[in-house]
Amino acid sequence: SQMTMSYEKLRKSFCFLENMFQLNKSVLIRASIINALGYFCKKDKHFEKEFINLCTKVIHDKSANVRCAIAAALSNINDNSTIPLLLCLLRDNNSDVKNWAAFSINFNQYDTEDIREEFVGMLLDTNDDIRIEVISGLAERKDERVLETIIKELKKDVIFDEIIIAAGNAGSKELLPILNELLNEFRDERIIDKINESIKKIKENVCE
Repeated sequence: SQMTMSYEKLRKSFCFLENMFQLNKSVLIRASIINALGYFCKKDKHFEKEFINLCTKVIHDKSANVRCAIAAALSNINDNSTIPLLLCLLRDNNSDVKNWAAFSINFNQYDTEDIREEFVGMLLDTNDDIRIEVISGLAERKDERVLETIIKELKKDVIFDEIIIAAGNAGSKELLPILNELLNEFRDERIIDKINESIKKIKENVCE
């Protein structure tokens, strides 16, 4: 689906894959087809409506692989009409599905009250990837409800780079004390640079 083709050829290929998806029983093949159709949408917006309709029909597919593929593929479409689908996938019982749904939301910078509420509810998720994704998302949106969680994360023995970056994006002076403390704890220049960059962003945000 990533090859250079005319719209007519893309259309034939899209329809062929869509039919194959409907007929095939293999979970891995169905998931791969969803991924491929997502790339079609990235290449040409004319396919977006059809793909969204397909995703709507199979959003509750019994296979987590297929649902995960949907969550990831929707990152290729920047359209608010995908938000209800992504919210549904955020509530999935599979961690990979939830993580990809959060990624697609952040990638396309969607911002609604429902999204924020779902993200806040996921702040204590035991899955590191999910927790980091929603922390990053809320920090980007300057949602103050994420501040307490960021402080807790920065006090842990293992601190993810993404959390340090999220602290800067959150832009709150409440995070300056803990970031300054970390400067005295780390000797790794790479980490120190990230902390200093976050401190700089916060100070710039406070001054605005």
